[in-house]
Amino acid sequence: MIERLGGHGHSSSSAADARLYRACREFEALLWRQLLREMRKGIQTIGSVAGAEHYQYLADEALAGKLASAGGLGLADLLYRTLRRRL
Repeated sequence: MIERLGGHGHSSSSAADARLYRACREFEALLWRQLLREMRKGIQTIGSVAGAEHYQYLADEALAGKLASAGGLGLADLLYRTLRRRL
């Protein structure tokens, strides 16, 4: 994905580009986690299962990561392009 976004520089800059893009994806995943957590607050649960909150947290973490990696809101790409020009 870095190549698609313009990572056509020197090898040291491509390593920095990769780190920057990874940070942008992680930031988008963080926003997805927050969104999922807030959405879940509006859902009423019926009954309770021991440890269900922990497993729901893990599921939300995995889903947020996948959504961000798949392009999600497009925020990671936008952040990357904007920050890349400024660095």
